[in-house]
Amino acid sequence: MVEVGGRGRRVWALPYSGVPALLSNVSIVSFGAAVLLALLRSPVQAVFIALGFLTALLSLGDGVEVRGGAIVLRYGFPVTVFRLELSDVVSVFNVNELRRGKLVKYFKSQLMPFILIVLLPPLYTLVCGKPANPAYIPWIILPSLLGLLLMLYFTFTAKTYRELLRRISGAVCTSLALLGFVISVMYRQSYGSSIFSDVPSLLMALVGLTLLGAFSAILAILAGKRPIIVLEDSEGKFYAVGAIDGEAASSFIKLVLREVVSRVEAST
Repeated sequence: MVEVGGRGRRVWALPYSGVPALLSNVSIVSFGAAVLLALLRSPVQAVFIALGFLTALLSLGDGVEVRGGAIVLRYGFPVTVFRLELSDVVSVFNVNELRRGKLVKYFKSQLMPFILIVLLPPLYTLVCGKPANPAYIPWIILPSLLGLLLMLYFTFTAKTYRELLRRISGAVCTSLALLGFVISVMYRQSYGSSIFSDVPSLLMALVGLTLLGAFSAILAILAGKRPIIVLEDSEGKFYAVGAIDGEAASSFIKLVLREVVSRVEAST
């Protein structure tokens, strides 16, 4: 057995297939719904927050093993809960190195949670009307922004996504001051006083604006930099493994080609 990945190591499983993918999708939607339920002051928000954390931990990618001509992907934290064993891998490649390497080509189902959280804020506005407190606006925008950025991550190549994300993040960060001004004007129109006289609303608006800027900046810095290795089995199903850098990705691909793919080819 060769242990090639895990927490704090150079290669790890990604929850893009099977039960881990389903749990990851539930987690994303749960957190998006929890934000809007919190604005409605619904007690149900606690259920969605708990569900989001639980499913996120269950789907968290752990180690990768190569043993007996098979690859084992492990998921779960703090202990492994799910294992996906791939014994008939026929193809392995670094999707970031492909000229038209788009994750959506291999993991179409991953778009569903992103589309849902993009739609949640418009649905919230449609059902509830405009927010009673303008300080809620950044929190309503937040799920849609994150869903949009993640959706673009899957539908563009790594290089194109990084370039596009830098532009989007720059636009978001430079627009925060304008959004803050709009919120203050809307608050005065709604309540007849300055938002600075309402400390809780002011803090809510400031935290929401900060999160919008922070998430945009973090994604711009980190997204698309880690190689993603795609594994294809004989049934045409795809699985994903993340790597810390190009060297780790190359070493893992060589190992899979030598220990797994070559055996599959020899047996056919």
